[in-house]
Amino acid sequence: MKRFVFALILLVVSFCTLGFAQEKSPILSPEDSQGQFLWDFGKVKEGEVLRHEFILKNSRPLTLKIANLQPSCSCLSAKIKNKELPPQGSTVLTISFDTKGEFGPVQQFVYLQTDNLDNPVLRYIIKARVEK
Repeated sequence: MKRFVFALILLVVSFCTLGFAQEKSPILSPEDSQGQFLWDFGKVKEGEVLRHEFILKNSRPLTLKIANLQPSCSCLSAKIKNKELPPQGSTVLTISFDTKGEFGPVQQFVYLQTDNLDNPVLRYIIKARVEK
């Protein structure tokens, strides 16, 4: 019985330790109204140029440097206001989506590369349902 209780206590402690080890504070946090690195424009007309601004906040105690922005297609462009974010600093990432030649459900990505080894690439998702 004592071995069973000991094994049970050891198992519970192991699970608790594992849970704490996996919990990480966010490095960059989105401050947009969607709460994630996602924006859905909904139904739009083909040919429109759509824009959305994401606000990024550096939650690290160190300055964060943004190395590169890489859109997944030529229909997207991305600009970031500041490439260095001090601790608790924020910046605006503006993504433009040109719907010319698009039709139906569309999902595209913008990849933001940082100098943070724990979270070096952030993926932003842009969605829309393009109609003629």
